[in-house]
Amino acid sequence: LFRSNKYISICFLGGLFFIEWRAALLVQNNSVNRILANINLYRIIDYSTYHKNYQNINIFNYPISSHILIFTITLVLFVAFFLLSALTYAKRYPYRKQFFAKVKNNIEIMAGKFCCKLGFVYFELYKLLIRGKKLFIIIAFILAEIILIYGTRVDFPARQRQMDRIYEEYGGGDWERFNGYVQNYENEISQAEAYIEDIKGVSADEENAHNIFMEAESLNSDLNEKRKILSEYKHITERKERIEADKGLVVYAMSDRGYDEIYGSNSYIREAGIIIMLIVITVIISSGYYIEEEQSGVDRLIKCSVSGIAKVYNMKLCILSAVITGVSALFIFMDMFFMAKLYGFKYINAPLVSITFMESRAGIIFANMKIWQYIILDIITKLSVIIISMFTALELSFKTRNLFYAPAVILLMSIAGVFSIYAYVYIKFFIILLAVVIMWGYIFLHRSCKEWGK
Repeated sequence: LFRSNKYISICFLGGLFFIEWRAALLVQNNSVNRILANINLYRIIDYSTYHKNYQNINIFNYPISSHILIFTITLVLFVAFFLLSALTYAKRYPYRKQFFAKVKNNIEIMAGKFCCKLGFVYFELYKLLIRGKKLFIIIAFILAEIILIYGTRVDFPARQRQMDRIYEEYGGGDWERFNGYVQNYENEISQAEAYIEDIKGVSADEENAHNIFMEAESLNSDLNEKRKILSEYKHITERKERIEADKGLVVYAMSDRGYDEIYGSNSYIREAGIIIMLIVITVIISSGYYIEEEQSGVDRLIKCSVSGIAKVYNMKLCILSAVITGVSALFIFMDMFFMAKLYGFKYINAPLVSITFMESRAGIIFANMKIWQYIILDIITKLSVIIISMFTALELSFKTRNLFYAPAVILLMSIAGVFSIYAYVYIKFFIILLAVVIMWGYIFLHRSCKEWGK
C-alpha cells in the first residue's frame, strides 16, 4: 500500500515524526522512558541540541555520552536503511539486481585476492569468517552474552552488602581478628537488648512515654536485623570448626553470595546460556569445513600439488582450532570480566572448601584446592567441551557429507556442557582427559595421511 501510494507514505511518516516530536518534549527527565526523549527521529534531525546540552545516558550501568550514542545510532540506521533500500530495489526491479550481484562479487574477489597475497592462513580466515558469514554470528552471540549477563545480575540488599564489607575488612584467614569483631558485635547486641528492657520498664503515665515506646520499637527492629547478621557469623564459625575437626583444613571467613552468583545455583541460566552459545558457534563453524574444497572440486588440484591434501587439511585443522579456541576464550573471559566487576572474586587464594557449596564438589581428594585453581580448572573444562564438540562436528560432517546431524550434536553436547559446569572436580578432570584423548586420536591415529588423500 505504501509503495503504490506515496501520499499514504508521506502521511504515515509525518504522523510518526509528530509522535517522536511530542515524545521528545513531554517525556520528563526523571521518567524511565527518558531515553526515548533523547534518542528518536526528531533528535536525530535536530542534531544541534546534542552540542548545546551535554548529557550522559545510563546504559547497562555505564554512563555513555549522548553525542557518541546518537552518532552510533545514526550510523547504524544509515547502514540499515541503505541495505533495506537495496533489498527493496532488487525485489521491485528483479531484472536490475544483477548490478548488486556484480558489486558483491567484485568486492569478494578483491578481498579474496588481498587475503591470498597475505598467505594461506589469512585466506582461510577470510573464507571461514567473512565469506562464510561466521563473523556476524559470533558478533550476534557476543551481544547476546552481554544481554544475558546483565539480565541475570543480582543487586544484593543493603544488609547483605554491609555484611560483605565486614567480611572484606575482618574476614580472610585471620580468625582471631574475625572472632574479635563477632564478639564485639555480640556485646553491642547484648547492650541494646538491656537498653530495650530498661525502656520497657518506663511507666505509661510518664512524660514522653509515647516517644520512648516508639524508640523501643525502632531499636527492636534494628536488633532483629543484627541478630540475623550474628546468626550468619556464628554459622560460619561453626562450619570452620567442623571442617578443621573433620578434614584438618583451615578455611577462610568469607561470603558465599558473590561466588554463588558466579559458580553456584544462581548462575545456572547464565552459565548454561554461555556454554550453549559456544557449542552452537562451534558446530556452525566446524560443520562442512573439510568438505568445502570437495564440493567445489578444488580438492583434485590440492591432491596434485607438492604439499598434498594431507598438509593442507592439517593446516586447516590448526586454523579452525585456533579460531574456535580464541572465540571460546573471548566469551569465557568476557564473562569473568563482568563477574569480577559485578561481584568480585574475593579471597581468590582461599581454600575451595571455604565456599559452602564447593565443599561437596571438591570432595576429599581435592579438598586442598584453592579458589583460583578451581577457576582455571573450570575454564579448561569448558574449553575441553568445546574441543570435543568441534571434533564431533568435524568427524560427522566428513563422514556424512551433510549437515543433518548438527541439531543432534548441539543438543547432546549442550547437555554434556551444562552437566560439566556443576560437575564434581574429579569429573572435570575426566572431561579434560577425554578431550586430550579425542584430540590426540583424531590427529595422530584416525586422520593418517593416507586417509586424508582418499
